[in-house]
Amino acid sequence: MIIDFTAALHVPVGGEARPSVLGPALNDVASHLGLRNSAAPVLASAATTSIFAGTADAVRNLEISGTTGISSFGPNDPGEFRVVRFQGVLTLNHSAALVLPGAANITTQAGTIMLVVGAGSSNAVVWDVFQPSSLAGVTLGLPPGHLFGLTLSNNTTDPNNDVDIAAGRCRSADDTVNIVLTAIIKRLDANFSAGTNQGGLDTGSKANSTTYHVHAISDGASTVDVLFSTSVASPTMPSGYTKARRIGSVITDASGNIRAFTQVGDRFQITTPVLDFNASTIGTARS
Repeated sequence: MIIDFTAALHVPVGGEARPSVLGPALNDVASHLGLRNSAAPVLASAATTSIFAGTADAVRNLEISGTTGISSFGPNDPGEFRVVRFQGVLTLNHSAALVLPGAANITTQAGTIMLVVGAGSSNAVVWDVFQPSSLAGVTLGLPPGHLFGLTLSNNTTDPNNDVDIAAGRCRSADDTVNIVLTAIIKRLDANFSAGTNQGGLDTGSKANSTTYHVHAISDGASTVDVLFSTSVASPTMPSGYTKARRIGSVITDASGNIRAFTQVGDRFQITTPVLDFNASTIGTARS
């Protein structure tokens, strides 16, 4: 199709477009291109619902109301397409006249959207279907390495033995599952037991002057918890848990108490700095 835009704009070649005619002229061009910005028409469902005729022929998108099953979308030219949104529940019946994905009938939902392409005569093919419930309950994978929240802090009731972990989420270390935690308190002075205010140590007993790495753990589905381990990458996992991600670390002092600390983002600051070296006189020898 060839469109004479100068004619549509009512502008002589080499002439000047006048504002008084520009708006109507653009509407004429839009009409030629089938791009007129009109509201989607609403058709009542019927055994034959003619989506390629009437106002839908100009805007190419429409809505279908009602609950009557549909077996045909009516006459069309090959290659014509329509974007169809259904207002309610009805059944589309697969046949040679209405080819559906999977060669099976489709039951719509309120808000179901379809891309329908004409195949000529009264035949049509549904190329794609979006059902509003198709993503219900589906959680998209977090990016590799993602960590949000899960801030650590000394527990106020028993700061020497317990750690508070704020709510948050992270991606497992092997980038296969999301680990989503509600706020939880875990004890370093007891072996692992699921749940808040329960033990969190993977093996052995709490030791003095030791670094313990804090891991968010998961069974690969919805069961999640927190585990302490001296291993930075390979904690001894409790039965049923298969996924882990290190979210921080804590240190015990010479008495086995968890040193007071503050976490801001990725930075952990010990409240009372650890003395590395103390000498009243520094001699000439290296120390």
